Amino acid sequence: MSETDLQDPPNPAAPSSPQPPVLDEKVLGQCRADGVTFRAAQAEAITRLLESLAKGRRQLAESFAQRPKNPPPEEAKEFVKRLQTELTAQRTWLLKKVRPQFEQATKGRLAGRKTVLALLEKLTDSARKQLERYQAERDALPLPADAGLSAQLAFRLRETARARGLLNSPAENLPTTEELEYHPLVEELSELSARLHSRVADLWPSIRFHFQVAEEELARLVVSEEEKKSAVDFGKGVEEAEQLACGVLATAEQQIAELFAPLDDYWAGLAERLEVCGQKLAGGKYSGSQPWQDLGESLKRRGKKAFRHYFDISDQEETSLLRAASHKMFSNLQEVLHKEAAPQEKLLSLTDLPSAQEVLRRSETFPPLHRRLFTLGPLKTREFLVARDEELEVLDDLFTRWEQGQACSLAVIGPEGSGKTSLVNCFASEYGAQGELLRLEIDKRLQSPEDVIELFRQGFDIKKPLATLDELIGELLTRPKGMVLVEGGHNLALRVVGGGRAVEALCYLLLATRRHFLWLVTFRKVPWERLDYQYQINRFFTHQISTLLAGQQEIRQVLLLRQRISGYPLTFSGEGNGKESNGTTGDGRERENRFFRELFTASGGNLDAAFHYWLLCLGYDAESESFHACPLGKIDFSFLRELDGDQRLTLAEVLGHGGLSAEEHQRIFHCDPLTGRLRLEYLASLGLLLVEPPRGAGGDVRYRLNPVYYTPVVKTLEVMNILY
Repeated sequence: MSETDLQDPPNPAAPSSPQPPVLDEKVLGQCRADGVTFRAAQAEAITRLLESLAKGRRQLAESFAQRPKNPPPEEAKEFVKRLQTELTAQRTWLLKKVRPQFEQATKGRLAGRKTVLALLEKLTDSARKQLERYQAERDALPLPADAGLSAQLAFRLRETARARGLLNSPAENLPTTEELEYHPLVEELSELSARLHSRVADLWPSIRFHFQVAEEELARLVVSEEEKKSAVDFGKGVEEAEQLACGVLATAEQQIAELFAPLDDYWAGLAERLEVCGQKLAGGKYSGSQPWQDLGESLKRRGKKAFRHYFDISDQEETSLLRAASHKMFSNLQEVLHKEAAPQEKLLSLTDLPSAQEVLRRSETFPPLHRRLFTLGPLKTREFLVARDEELEVLDDLFTRWEQGQACSLAVIGPEGSGKTSLVNCFASEYGAQGELLRLEIDKRLQSPEDVIELFRQGFDIKKPLATLDELIGELLTRPKGMVLVEGGHNLALRVVGGGRAVEALCYLLLATRRHFLWLVTFRKVPWERLDYQYQINRFFTHQISTLLAGQQEIRQVLLLRQRISGYPLTFSGEGNGKESNGTTGDGRERENRFFRELFTASGGNLDAAFHYWLLCLGYDAESESFHACPLGKIDFSFLRELDGDQRLTLAEVLGHGGLSAEEHQRIFHCDPLTGRLRLEYLASLGLLLVEPPRGAGGDVRYRLNPVYYTPVVKTLEVMNILY
């Protein structure tokens, strides 16, 4: 709507015109007051958090400052013990008290966004009422009889266009609530708030990790009396622990203050910006100043809204669709013009990839704290557990059902390295304080009911001998109710005649006791599928969880969380195959997307494989104390098809059993021991299998699939109908 449309026809004889709408000062005053109130509450929450971090840092610094010089072993041990106690107390206070208080004070981190949106809605509603009143008063004015032809023609054209819906009234040009969500004031606040809250969210796992590492470093100083440390070593070790514990708090204080400064400036200047916005809204100028521009913007907004509603897609999905459409159009244009496409990227062969040991040796040049973040092994708490919200909800619901007396049992299914143990550890860490918890591991092949009886007799510390399953069940039901975690379900059967009797024994045990015990059993993916095909084992588990990550977004979250916690900046290079890049090739976001797209393709959602490729692609610059990641590129696994039939079948059986010893391979394939060991050792020499040393006296060497190559091996064997 143009400014001339808000003025009366140029006729001195016309009746007095209504007063044009102006910004309602009363509404603006309410908006200002609401903004000031929210700013004060937000500033108070941040100030309390910063004061708590500073208080914890000062107390730790005072404790470390009491470090004795040249202490004797007993005094050093006592000092380290006091420091560890102080670290534990500070960590507990920050995570158990400060963290909940802050989260409660800022409950709903988008509350600020909702506040600004509500203020804009107030201004828009006020402007809409005034514009509708003004338009009604104008429409009621008659056109004078002596008006000139041009004035009458303009009036009629305007009214005709408005009647046919080609021209909106000033009130109709105002934004809807849905359109206000994309207002610059709202989007700017969302971006500023997201940065701050993302840093605060990363702070808590960072504190836990740095404090734990500091405690471990202190413990190494007084391992035993035989390993006495010199005064210099002791002082240096204590200093490094202090840098870890106090440094993470100091860094967090600085970063939170820096991120909050622009957010506070935003709220400080909000009143002035709301006034400017309100004046535009009162003048009906939100969508522009030209009628036909208004029409085009309106059609554009309506079309976009209809497009999203019809296809039910998000902004990101819409961008992907448009990008795919443009790519297809460009490809078709290339065919029409007979232009040659860009040359295919050279595929990396197996010999181009270093082994896991070589990757770990290479990562020794990384800062110790960073290297430890990516070699933690199974997690013990939820701090580093991401992209598992649905699985944890299933576990919480399962526990609630079991507490209510329902029969419950859970199978946690996934390939090795996919996070099965981490998931059950995180759940058990919270459950452990609520009742009895028992952990068992099936670390050798079970082939008979007697093997199952002996496993649980030892696991439950039953002294008397047991002859039958019923005796075992009767003994278990006398024990306190609780949860039992059993790892290694893939060791329940061997693919020979009578090799599945242990499966039947375990299933019978579960059915008889799953109201008394909450059973959680972990299975590797392919063995579970085989057990289900042969014995329908899924019937004996009321719930099942798969731990293989489904998309590259989850892999991205896991890796970038740990990278942020390390405190070292990261950039993504533009060239592949480990070559350096000056960072000018392509957009940074696109380079990051390409990196994680290729990493997910290679790892298939397996965390162990993802960590391997991540460390492989990382480079560390000691001078700038920063990391850069080069694209992985595409890997050529076609050599898997060139393996002979016996080798492919051996791979399939290793997968199907979760691991094999040479003796088990011999029984399955009915071959002599030398032939079986030769097949297994050859696959191990290619890096496809990992060799596990024997466990305990009389144990056998076992071979299991290298998690790094799980996805290509499974896909190849499935395509060749060896796995199904």
